[in-house]
Amino acid sequence: SDKMSQVGQSIATPAYAGRCLQWVDDQQGATNRQPTAYADYQVKAQQGDIQTNGTPPKGARVYFQPDASNGNMGHVGISTGSGSFTSATDNGVKTYSLKDWSNFTGQKFIGWAK
Repeated sequence: SDKMSQVGQSIATPAYAGRCLQWVDDQQGATNRQPTAYADYQVKAQQGDIQTNGTPPKGARVYFQPDASNGNMGHVGISTGSGSFTSATDNGVKTYSLKDWSNFTGQKFIGWAK
């Protein structure tokens, strides 16, 4: 959509298109990778690490529910600490406010984990 391409700053990283979790894991040096962003969320939820209130702190993983727009795999990014997050998208690595991402994609924010 035209609106999506006008938001945020793009870094040309086509290798991460459709691989938001891989980008987050690579940024954070995580090696125990789950198959999808939602699977990563579920592991954190089982460990009691998911928060749903407040502004996610800088470096926290932010999660969005699985739906048709993300191939039913969910979406994950890294919080900037100011109500926005950075993540790999089909148009490169970009930063969006949590609200704008939900408005533009229809994906519901489901929580964050440090």
